[in-house]
Amino acid sequence: MEHENLVDAGVRYQAPKLAEKEIDPLVQISKRPQIGDLVVFFPNPDDTIGRSNGANVCPAIITRVWGHTGVCNLKIIPDHGPMQDRGSVAHKSQNPSNYSWCFKEEFIAGAELGRWPRSEY
Repeated sequence: MEHENLVDAGVRYQAPKLAEKEIDPLVQISKRPQIGDLVVFFPNPDDTIGRSNGANVCPAIITRVWGHTGVCNLKIIPDHGPMQDRGSVAHKSQNPSNYSWCFKEEFIAGAELGRWPRSEY
């Protein structure tokens, strides 16, 4: 996989370059994830806590960033019940199926492109 070097606040970060069929360029990682960022989590189909109240996505907070790959640990915030941990969650650009995360701006752009229902945000 080819990478494009980005610099965010003096920190070098490699964002993955993607084939057009994988995910639209507007919805690829465009900044470096940081601890404390509020993001959108895409749970697995069998994740009843992540999909609480019938939702297909869940807000989450980044609690750990693993290197420069976009893989993070998250605290998900379900509609019902306490926060839950999810570990080694890849960015949506690296895992277009489920068990991934994206920035809120990327999520809204994805809805605009028809990647998921507008009702999700």
